[in-house]
Amino acid sequence: MTNDVTSRDPDETIGSHWPTLADLPPLEYLDPQTLAALQQELPWINLPGGRALFGPGETADALYIVVSGILGVVVTTPERGQHLVASIRAGETVGEMSLITGEPHSATVVALRDSELVVVPKATFDRLMAEQPKFLIWLNRLLIDRLHQTTLHKSAPAPNRAVAVVPIDRSVPIEELIGVLIDSLKRSGKRVHRFSAEMGGQPIEWYDEIEQSHDLVLYQAGPAEPDLDGWSRFCLRQADRIILVGRPLSRIPDPLPIAPTDAGGRILPIELVVIEPDRAGRRAHAPRGPQRFTAIHHIRLHEPTDMHRLARHMAGIAVGLVLAGGASRGFAHIGAIRALREAGIPIDRVGGTSMGAIVGACVAADWDDDEITERMHGAFVRNNPLDDYNLPWVALFRGKSVDRLLQEYFGETEIEALWRPFYAVSTNLTRGGMTIHRDGPVWKALRASVAIPGVLPPVLLDGEVLVDGGVVDNFPVDVMAAERKGPIIGIDVAGDRALMPGSEVPLNRHGIIGWFRPDTRPLPGIVSILMRAGTVSSQLQMTVARSQTTLLIEPALSEVPLLDWHSFDRAVEAGYRQTRKVLERADLPALGLI
Repeated sequence: MTNDVTSRDPDETIGSHWPTLADLPPLEYLDPQTLAALQQELPWINLPGGRALFGPGETADALYIVVSGILGVVVTTPERGQHLVASIRAGETVGEMSLITGEPHSATVVALRDSELVVVPKATFDRLMAEQPKFLIWLNRLLIDRLHQTTLHKSAPAPNRAVAVVPIDRSVPIEELIGVLIDSLKRSGKRVHRFSAEMGGQPIEWYDEIEQSHDLVLYQAGPAEPDLDGWSRFCLRQADRIILVGRPLSRIPDPLPIAPTDAGGRILPIELVVIEPDRAGRRAHAPRGPQRFTAIHHIRLHEPTDMHRLARHMAGIAVGLVLAGGASRGFAHIGAIRALREAGIPIDRVGGTSMGAIVGACVAADWDDDEITERMHGAFVRNNPLDDYNLPWVALFRGKSVDRLLQEYFGETEIEALWRPFYAVSTNLTRGGMTIHRDGPVWKALRASVAIPGVLPPVLLDGEVLVDGGVVDNFPVDVMAAERKGPIIGIDVAGDRALMPGSEVPLNRHGIIGWFRPDTRPLPGIVSILMRAGTVSSQLQMTVARSQTTLLIEPALSEVPLLDWHSFDRAVEAGYRQTRKVLERADLPALGLI
């Protein structure tokens, strides 16, 4: 056990509603005489947030009962590194498995915030098993429950209630920001409490009691200067995640004074909030400094829609939008987005593949409906992006027209500078998997995401070969679902039959093709075949993706060929009509969408 712990007198007064031994499983099953004897026998310890209780390979010497705070079970694998697999909350126990089997601990157990524990030494544990039948019954039930969870592959969600808000420097209007945030959170029905420096020095149980009675607690820390004060260090120990707040030109400390992984193996998600000038218009600034953030939010303090969006992210109810690839069928996304906005449904985070990534980037850039329609129509209808045929050594088209159009509309804007968190997906042929683009120039990420093999040349990035994301994941809902930040709206434009005989014949039966193919029934052209092959994914994967959406929209697009750019209006209208129809049937408040 770690040396960074302190003991507490079990007779000490710790709060008006705080449990005694008789309130704690498994001790609640014991008779009064046994409890009285244990009162002086069982030590109580305080474990600071971020400190390990024990690690893998250590000998089991006690059962631990969590009185307050939260512990986390952290394992390390070659594929994922350190990751949290379970959380242990007040009233739950840890360590019993190793005590029973006699084997060393197999994982690291770390305090996710300052926690208080009751320690049941091995000798006491063995005596209770031998002498107290009710204790043994509790233990059997616990083991059966753990086995049941393992069989069903259930895992407890990571705690997400305590947020440390840390200004980068003293110029950040942190009081005003938190005040507006709390107001937004309360308007959405959330019970929220702010802890500030004046509230320091209270017993651990006091903070825990308040947290348990609120949906969200904000720990307001001091500036992220090289030497954090004691209150700020306490805020970081208590946090499940960290919000670092700065201005467009704030210099992000390197290294961050907030260790993302501390000695105990705890991994804290860190998000960055950039407060933009109120008249920043549509041009946000990419942050300067190290990019160690799970999300970046650009907000204007006096713009209610920005503040409500940030509040939803903090409360875990941010509405996500995932857009599938589908070539010209992707125009349906434009109509669907218009219908969502008309219904008052916010879009807080966006992701997509191929054409879905392009439309998604327009939303993340905060373009309105007219701007999206005009720019997309100009890019694909007035200017055919597939007009630079090439000798097919690498691809049928050179891709220069696509490059030019993407650069024209997105310039050198970086993903980190978009108003909403955004990701695009491409397929990494070098590593044989998926690449998720969350930073770097928007146009380059989109170019990789639309590089259908054989149609457009692949993109070379950091020594790796990237092609269209639809090769491995044409509907990347799983990427957003893993964030666990709120409901997800998915728009799938590839569900209908996409390729039929006669959908495209570049050389008719009286041309060259007739010399080599006696069967003169029309076949799809090579571009359509490659386009479909590059975005088909797998049926199982698409089924899983659909199951992860809160609301699924599937426009009827069987009459829209994959490469018919002039079907723009028809596809947009199909997306709009289907979305309106789905929204009319859905219970939007119950789904958490409004």
